[in-house]
Amino acid sequence: MPEVEESLLLDCPKCHIKITVPVSSCREGEHFRCPICTADICFNYKEDDLKALVEKMKLMQERELYKAFPMTFGEL
Repeated sequence: MPEVEESLLLDCPKCHIKITVPVSSCREGEHFRCPICTADICFNYKEDDLKALVEKMKLMQERELYKAFPMTFGEL
């Protein structure tokens, strides 16, 4: 089974829509265009900041899943 690369859902700095950005692109400072406003975007994080951001996003995702599907987590 192929390995799936982690990605983050980040805001476009210009139009503020959510964009899926691979973690490796944030590490390398890769430039790309926003699919809506076509702004040139570059997310460039230091390794420690990137790890903290990934952990924060995972925690937020777990909270949203818990709220959306409480029965899955044993809540009635």
